[in-house]
Amino acid sequence: MLLASLDPRPGDRLLDLGSGVGGVALEVHRRTGAEIVGVDVSPRAVAIATRLARRSGVGASPRFVVGDLARPPLVGASSAYAIDSLMFVPDLAGALRGIGTTLEPGGRLFATLLVRGPGARDRLSRLFRAAGVRVEQLDDLTAALEARSRERAATARALLQESRTTLRGRLAMLLVVAEEALVRILIARGQVGRWRFLARYP
Repeated sequence: MLLASLDPRPGDRLLDLGSGVGGVALEVHRRTGAEIVGVDVSPRAVAIATRLARRSGVGASPRFVVGDLARPPLVGASSAYAIDSLMFVPDLAGALRGIGTTLEPGGRLFATLLVRGPGARDRLSRLFRAAGVRVEQLDDLTAALEARSRERAATARALLQESRTTLRGRLAMLLVVAEEALVRILIARGQVGRWRFLARYP
């Protein structure tokens, strides 16, 4: 959905906001030829992403920098994406405005995020208005989040049955099962949901 929404081409420059260790940035670059600048608050994640990019032999892109997701570097990007990272920014409306100032006119932002509490669509719509961005698409992905949670838990339970699994591995799988059970409880109670949006700046 990210690629379909932003339609990056060779020569385009995109910001990956919350790039982590660079897996998404590398994949987007491989599949599209677009130049990617990854931004993350963690120097360790940026160092790992930079090493992985060098080993993959992709050349000068993607490149990764330490920075503030709410005030990304001015690199002449036409679009940006943020996969489950903007929910960690304290002032989301302020972050959306800040991202807009770094994009070229008509720039777009594709993002997914977890939203706590009921009434998420209305709250997100008010937030977008406060940030002054025009949202072209807003989708509730909570059902997909629940399905993925069930799949992860089923995989972890299957691995627990493997006789070759070490004690450390079994403990890790038990933790996954517990975490995913909590996720499904929160979803069932309407306390958390996952959303996707595509916004366009003036």
